[in-house]
Amino acid sequence: MKFDDITEPLVSVVIPVYNREDTVGRAINSILNQSYKNLELIIVDDCSNDNSLKVIREFRDERIRVVELKKNSGANAARNQGIMAARGQYVAFQDSDDEWDENKLRLQIRDMLSRNLSACFCAHRLVNDENETIVPEDYENKEKYETELIHMLANHNMIGTPTLIVRKDIFEIIGDFDEEMPRLQDYEFVIRLVQKEKIGYIARPLVFVHDTKMRISTSTEALQEAIALLLIKHGNFLNKESLISFFLYNELTAGDMSRLYAKCVQFQNLLEKKNIYDVNILEYVIGYIAQKYYIGNQVQKRVFEHQLRGLKSDNFVIYGAGYVAQKIYKKLKDKGIYPRCFLVTKDKDEGGICGISVYTVEEWEDRDIMVVVGVSVTIQNEILDTLMGEGYKHIVCCPYF
Repeated sequence: MKFDDITEPLVSVVIPVYNREDTVGRAINSILNQSYKNLELIIVDDCSNDNSLKVIREFRDERIRVVELKKNSGANAARNQGIMAARGQYVAFQDSDDEWDENKLRLQIRDMLSRNLSACFCAHRLVNDENETIVPEDYENKEKYETELIHMLANHNMIGTPTLIVRKDIFEIIGDFDEEMPRLQDYEFVIRLVQKEKIGYIARPLVFVHDTKMRISTSTEALQEAIALLLIKHGNFLNKESLISFFLYNELTAGDMSRLYAKCVQFQNLLEKKNIYDVNILEYVIGYIAQKYYIGNQVQKRVFEHQLRGLKSDNFVIYGAGYVAQKIYKKLKDKGIYPRCFLVTKDKDEGGICGISVYTVEEWEDRDIMVVVGVSVTIQNEILDTLMGEGYKHIVCCPYF
C-alpha cells in the first residue's frame, strides 16, 4: 500500500510569535504551501507589540488558529500553549523567521508511519547574508544520525525545534518544553525524548533557518543559567566537558577573550549556588586556552621555519637588536645566510650589529623585503603594528622566545 493511499493523520504545526512582522508571513506561507495538506496551523502570539498580529490576520485559511497570550511568557510557554491547543495526532514546530521545504511534512510523516516512529527530525540549511551551510555537515549519513544519536546528543545538539515532529501522546510521557530554560530549550527537550523514544532522521535539509539578529537572547547570563539547569536535570546523561567547551566556544567566538576569566568566575559561582560542585570551569578554561595556545604556537613555528628555509643572503632584514635578534642572526650565519641589515624603531647603533648596518624602520626604503622579527613574544604585537603602520608587507615573527 502506498503512502498516498493511507489516510493522512492531522498534523498540528505550532509557531510561537513575538514581534516578527517582517518574517512571520514567510514562515506561514511555507506551512500553508506544504504538499501535505492535512494540517492545522496554531499561531501563538506572545503579546507582540508590532504589526505581527495584523500580518497573521491577513491570511484567510481555515486551517489557521490564533492563540493570543495575555502576558509575554517566552517561546517555551508559547510552544506549550500550542501543544495544549493541538488537535492533531502529530505536532510539528516552526519558528516565526524560518521556512520549510514544501515536502517537509510529507517526507517526515511518511517515514514515521512506515516505521512506526514517534518522532523524526531532518537536516537544515543555515542561511545568512554571506553564505549557506547545511547542518549537520555530514547530513547525508542517515545511519549515523539514527544509530548513534543518543551518544551524539550527550556531547552536543543538532536537532532544532523547526526540524522536529513528535507524536502528540509522547508529550504526556516525557512532558513539554521546560519554561525555566532561558536558552537551549530544544536541547533539553530532545535529551528527554531520545532517552524514551527512537527518533527517525531525514537526510535532507528541509528547513531554512535564517540567521537573524533578533533570535532568542544570546547573553552570557542566559547561557550560563541554561547550562546549569542542564547539568542539574541531565548531569548523568551529558558529557560535561563538551558542555563547558560549548560555553567557551560561544564566549571566544563572541570576541570577548579579555573578559573570559571574569565570566568563568561568574559561571563557577552560579554553579556553586546551585550546588553543582563537580564541574571546575577554571580548570576547563585553562586547559582549553593552553591547548589553543599550543596548537597556535606549533603552527607559528612551522610557518617560521618554512620562511627561514626560503631566505637567501641580502633578501631579508632582521628587526631587533637584542638577544633574540642576535640568536636568529647566528642561526642563519651558521648556514652562510646574512641579512641586508638590522632594523630598529629608534636609537640605532651607528657602529652596526655584528658588523652589519642598522636602520630605523622609518628610514629603510624597501618595504617589500622580508622582515624577520627577532623580539620577545610579549612585545611582538606592538612591533607588528609599527611595521605594518610603516607599510612593510612581508613579516614573520620568531615564536621561540
